[in-house]
Amino acid sequence: MQTYRISEQLLLQAVNEEMVILDPDSGRYFTLNEVGSEMLGRFREKGDIDDTVAYIASRYEVGEETARRDLLALLDDLVTHGLAEADSA
Repeated sequence: MQTYRISEQLLLQAVNEEMVILDPDSGRYFTLNEVGSEMLGRFREKGDIDDTVAYIASRYEVGEETARRDLLALLDDLVTHGLAEADSA
């Protein structure tokens, strides 16, 4: 199972229903929509993929498979941009 760690150096700011993520090392910023914001916020708080999937599935009334696919895509995208790290456990 893959595990993810979100960089502690990231600066996050909620703006309306979106989240702006600033990488202070590169100066680049990224935005997430409402669902992505909730996914990232919950994952950072709990650090658990299964908990985040269950929360998003119930909050947005989607299947857990869809929520898991979307969360993993978000986390993989963060890894691609150097905002998170992934380890195989």
